[in-house]
Amino acid sequence: MDLVDKMREEATSGHVAYTEFILKLKKRPNCLFCFFEGKDDSKYYGIRIESITKKEFEAIDCGGKENVIAAERLISSKKEYKNISLSYFIDQDYDEHIKFKNIYCLPSYSIENQYSNRIAFQKILKQEFSLKEDDEDFQKAYDLFESRQSDYHNKTCLVNAWLACQNDKRTNLGVKTHLQIDATIGNFFSSIINQDLQLSIDLSEINTLDKIQSFFPNAPIITKNELNKKLDEFKVKNKELSNRGKFELRFFVNFLERLKSEICKKQPLLFNKKHKCSLRFEYSSALTNLSIYANTPECLHQYLKGLINSPAFAG
Repeated sequence: MDLVDKMREEATSGHVAYTEFILKLKKRPNCLFCFFEGKDDSKYYGIRIESITKKEFEAIDCGGKENVIAAERLISSKKEYKNISLSYFIDQDYDEHIKFKNIYCLPSYSIENQYSNRIAFQKILKQEFSLKEDDEDFQKAYDLFESRQSDYHNKTCLVNAWLACQNDKRTNLGVKTHLQIDATIGNFFSSIINQDLQLSIDLSEINTLDKIQSFFPNAPIITKNELNKKLDEFKVKNKELSNRGKFELRFFVNFLERLKSEICKKQPLLFNKKHKCSLRFEYSSALTNLSIYANTPECLHQYLKGLINSPAFAG
């Protein structure tokens, strides 16, 4: 590990999150403290925490799953915080579902998967495009989404499987490789759906084992057997939940953007008539703008209700 990586790791350690917690605790001892993996997580969790708990919260960015877990262990070991209202949130990533006593694990790769799914899409069709379920154009839009999403999942299966293999290496071997996924291969996901609502993404440069490994020369080598085993696992998974969230959200937003361009035309080619939609669909603001349409898993309801019933919550 070079000096820059070492400094970055130290700057986002569990101890740094703990220090931030102590500083905020002095100012607001009676609020709910929420420890998140990253700064964007509060865009999803925030309105859910406030609507269910009816309590103000302080968000603490821990800089990764391991640091959330480390912060929880550190704080739980100190008796002086037993009456402080605390909560911890992590993503599942490519792991099997993780269980911790005090930590909530989202049942999907990340928060983005809770946005980019068929249920959320139906809500947006109804609320933003003012389409009713018995409207023929509603069914046309839904069928197009379902078909393009399925094709997209097939196209991205190898990439997700390879990244899941890398996750296994980090977990089993203790390897701490920073893949820089978006910086390295993110450009392949900049254009996914074309103006005709057809899948246009081109992954030919990363769609084989040798090709994708060439983009990550410092990553552990994945064998063909390891990749094939992981591909078999992905065949039976719910890809809306298990695929990398940022890939899923890019598809979701791009499809909505193209759908709006087509269905809002004076004379749309793919739909019976023109429909209106004033919401702008942009990847950079999607976590905020589409938060009300994202799914809220029942287990999240139960975790937040559990906080309400905890002795510390009344403080």
